[in-house]
Amino acid sequence: MKKSFVDGLKEMLHIETALPRDVVVGVDFGGSTLKVVQLSKKQAIPTLDTYGEVALAPYQGGPEGKVVTLNIDAHTKALRDVVRDAGVVAQSAAITLPYGATFTVVLTIDSVDPTEITARIPVQIKNLIPVRLQDVTIDWFPFAHDEAAQKTTVMAVAVHNHTLAQLREVVTRAGFSILSTELEFFSTIRVAAHGDKAFVVLDLGATSGKVYFVHGGKLVGVHSIASLGGEGVTRRIAAAMGGAFDAAEAKKRDGAVPVPDEILTQAAREVSSLITSHTHAAALAAAPCIVVGGGARVRDLSTAFGAALARTVELGEPFHHVAYPQILKDTLTRMGGAYAPSLSVAYAAVMTK
Repeated sequence: MKKSFVDGLKEMLHIETALPRDVVVGVDFGGSTLKVVQLSKKQAIPTLDTYGEVALAPYQGGPEGKVVTLNIDAHTKALRDVVRDAGVVAQSAAITLPYGATFTVVLTIDSVDPTEITARIPVQIKNLIPVRLQDVTIDWFPFAHDEAAQKTTVMAVAVHNHTLAQLREVVTRAGFSILSTELEFFSTIRVAAHGDKAFVVLDLGATSGKVYFVHGGKLVGVHSIASLGGEGVTRRIAAAMGGAFDAAEAKKRDGAVPVPDEILTQAAREVSSLITSHTHAAALAAAPCIVVGGGARVRDLSTAFGAALARTVELGEPFHHVAYPQILKDTLTRMGGAYAPSLSVAYAAVMTK
């Protein structure tokens, strides 16, 4: 993993305490599951200790795979359960904030001065997000500078304060001290990185699919694709099978069924349109696509998306950035993409001096 790439991103890491970082658990709050990855530093090498996942809908009496919003008590119980079952022993946690907890807006600011940009962003963003400014925390990072025109194109990100506070309370109630928080797309990109080459990341979450464009070592685009949400895909599979949602979800997670052709076609059309209209269209035109997220476990996904997108598509393998027992190689290669955010945020925390 190239440090220069990570340094090229403006990571929204908020380091809060000087807690020990030799053993850290990364926590990924997904829409339908909660995932944890514990890493430790052994002789300066980040090493996998354990990992685990728990479905959230059963805590409301629903089937696995459905997107739910749990209250703090249920969410805390889910985290405690997966921590216990996975054998997590870390006392410090690093957490990722889900995409759905944020609003992202691309803005062009008439300045190249960071202090002035920071002051101007709230003024420009207030009419573009459906919440009050006092209800969100705003941060930003640059896409491009135009020194001649004295303009900067930035991505401004507004995070719901209420959601952030709730997730932090869940983690502290579960017995952890919080080392850091980070937006999930930064975490995902860190472990999908192809050096400084342009690449596309397709993140198949339960609520929606997300596509991230990276060029020159920088994130240059974030988009949501509703048709690729895991719950919706399961509903389509269930309808095609003439079966129940939970049976279709089990087959999908086991890699026993493919993504329906109509979903692939629609998603490929949307991704291609986004690339064609992008400022860096030429560089992204032939860029490889890395697929991560829980939906990456679907059968023959890379082959199907490769044909639909007419480009090289490969499954993300985030665990390749850490040491782990070779007996786990096949398992982690097949399903590791689902753990990209939780592994990445733990990696960043355990490797921070």
